[in-house]
Amino acid sequence: GSAQLFNYGLYYMTGGGADVLFPIGSPKYMAPEVFLLQGRGQSSIKVDVWSLGMILTELLLGQKLWANLKLGQILRKILSLLHCDTTTLERLAREADKLAVLESLPDSIKDFINACLQTTPSLRPTPSQLLKHEVFTQEFEPEVLSPSTIIDQRVKNWRNNLLSERPLQELYYLWRLAGGDLQAELKKQGLVRSKPPILSLPNLVLLEGTAFGQSRDQATLLDLRVVPLPLDTLVQRLSHLPLTVYYPLTETKSAILGVEEQSDAASLPLVIRERDTEYQFRRVILYDRLLKGYPYKKAAILKEAHKDVPPLY
Repeated sequence: GSAQLFNYGLYYMTGGGADVLFPIGSPKYMAPEVFLLQGRGQSSIKVDVWSLGMILTELLLGQKLWANLKLGQILRKILSLLHCDTTTLERLAREADKLAVLESLPDSIKDFINACLQTTPSLRPTPSQLLKHEVFTQEFEPEVLSPSTIIDQRVKNWRNNLLSERPLQELYYLWRLAGGDLQAELKKQGLVRSKPPILSLPNLVLLEGTAFGQSRDQATLLDLRVVPLPLDTLVQRLSHLPLTVYYPLTETKSAILGVEEQSDAASLPLVIRERDTEYQFRRVILYDRLLKGYPYKKAAILKEAHKDVPPLY
């Protein structure tokens, strides 16, 4: 399989977390210095090394750390590691009642995690330094994990669909043309909630501007839920299209192959064509193919531009 990464730009988009009222990332895996800085300056790349150490600790101990604790209790736990008499890994294993598991681990593994969980940032290695650790020179027998049958089948079905070859932004544009409504999907998941303005007023406001009795809006907090957008309508709308639509021929001298397949909406006004899913799909793919052949396909691009140009999505 392939790993899909997302939200990795959130830290820089929020000015290192200074522009929002919530921590960037999962607090349980954050390094202690992140909370001590409190938005006063950028965190170094070494905070990610700490996160790696926390993740490896949970994986090797076979147990989630502080699973039943509230956010405030988790923050106190992390900051208490600064005053730990033993190594951070041993402290975490002792709290999880997993000392036996820790003692069974190879010394190189324990040394690697202890290096990641150094509470002093200056003593914590960088990712490039970690790659030189002896743990990467040893040979370990890989453990083959049983894949999820449901996810594998969904991925297989999607990869067999020709739409999977199209860029994500293009699919989103076509999904909206096919009737997709992002606001409606978010409302179904409870991520968008309407609230009467009268319920947002505070009970008391002091002269210096401090407000009391105002409920905190949950929409201003970070929510990492992933909302999958259903593509069934789009797939069904384009299911009848022939293979030649996905791979249009732009160079041919054959009279048979040279006949262009027209959509039913080709003769309709421009306003209607811009809202027709099938027509826009044909035009977007054709322009994509022609633009990749620029400047050799300049004449063909100008010819198609006289008809219409797909809206910028």
